[in-house]
Amino acid sequence: MAKCIFTNLTKEQAKILASWYEGQGEQDASIWFDEANGVKTPYTDSSKGYYKVQENGDVLVFCNKGENNE
Repeated sequence: MAKCIFTNLTKEQAKILASWYEGQGEQDASIWFDEANGVKTPYTDSSKGYYKVQENGDVLVFCNKGENNE
C-alpha cells in the first residue's frame, strides 16, 4: 500500500481537495475550489518537479498554494 501526500496546502485547500476526491474525483478540481468555495486552486509546483516517490513508496505531491506555474 502507498500513500499520496500533498504538501504546502492551506487547511482549507486540504479539506476541499479531500472532499473533491471522495465526492466525485472529477478531472477539474478547480470548480470545487474557486467557484464553490472561493478558495484558490492549488496547482502542482513544477519548480520542485511536481512530485517525488520516496523510498517507502509514498508519493509527495508538491503544491504551490494557488499560483499556476504551468
